[in-house]
Amino acid sequence: MANFNKRYNIFLVKYLIVIISYYLLLLIPNNYILEQYLRSTAFFSSQIINWFTVGVRNVGDVIIGNDFSVQISFGCEGTEPMILFVAGVLAFDATLRKKVIGVISGIVLLFILNLIRIVILFFVGSENIELFAALHDIYLQLALIIISILMLLFWINYAKK
Repeated sequence: MANFNKRYNIFLVKYLIVIISYYLLLLIPNNYILEQYLRSTAFFSSQIINWFTVGVRNVGDVIIGNDFSVQISFGCEGTEPMILFVAGVLAFDATLRKKVIGVISGIVLLFILNLIRIVILFFVGSENIELFAALHDIYLQLALIIISILMLLFWINYAKK
């Protein structure tokens, strides 16, 4: 039991270090990396939206349609579910190879899922702003967080083998 508590405490400390580091990095003023990430998220989202409609473009971190526009800002860009997942992978006692596989595959999958979330929000927002608000503020964000936790549990099962 003492060994479990020690391993759990080490995991928790590592997990918190990664989470705190992420938020400290966000405090950097004029964060070029975050700005580019927001712009690339808007770009890829607008490209996907154009598979289903025409005339949608992005200007910086804003997706502009004929009847609706949305800005990709911090909190909407999907990095928080990513960091929940990445922190768990990095904190877990596993081989470096399994951690690299977990981090890369997790970030890619969560990025794609967030693009899908943004596309859904764009089309819903074009038709029903009240539903957009509920999906944006609660349901789709919560879904992405739950998915990231499930992915972490799946990865932990993989890493134990």
